[in-house]
Amino acid sequence: MLKTFELTGVVSGLLLTVPIAILEFTERDAALTGQADETIEEGWMDALAGFVFVNLAFVTTICINSAMFVVSSGWQASTRYYEALMPIIGITFHLFAYGGIIPLTVLVLNRLFLWAGSPVPLLVLSVWSFVMMLCSTHFLWSFHIKGMPLELYHFPCWLMSIIRVTCAPLHFCRLSDAALEGPARQRALELRQLAGICESVVK
Repeated sequence: MLKTFELTGVVSGLLLTVPIAILEFTERDAALTGQADETIEEGWMDALAGFVFVNLAFVTTICINSAMFVVSSGWQASTRYYEALMPIIGITFHLFAYGGIIPLTVLVLNRLFLWAGSPVPLLVLSVWSFVMMLCSTHFLWSFHIKGMPLELYHFPCWLMSIIRVTCAPLHFCRLSDAALEGPARQRALELRQLAGICESVVK
């Protein structure tokens, strides 16, 4: 968990400069074109850049604080300690993805469309990138369903609802509780056998 917080904090901290750079490019373009008043669309894009910056700053702060807590008090901690950290990881990930990466992609594409001489190549590239993202997400969640069914089965309901709708819509049925229950029980049995825990003792 410590590595997860460290990696997320570093990446979100590095991305903090991107929305600020986009705002600087917007002001520079306005100065070059002599446009004093910005349009409503530009105002929304500026607001979105501020939204991305605040979310990435929140993610960085949460990751730094959580990493400090894990370092100071997480050594040989109880299972309940790490169970309490799981919602923090889930909230941080979704704040990073839906409050940072996705709106940041919209900002970058908006700037590229404004700079492009012809929007057709960029439209083709955007569609191709979207298709590749769907394919990679499909294979990624195929791995998760096969490799960590026990963890997915114990995810909070709100987190699984977001994952089903946004991250893995092609695996909607496979991510239901009924579909995950059998593989999760099998994985739990494998872990008990590895730990040397008899099934009779568990019952």
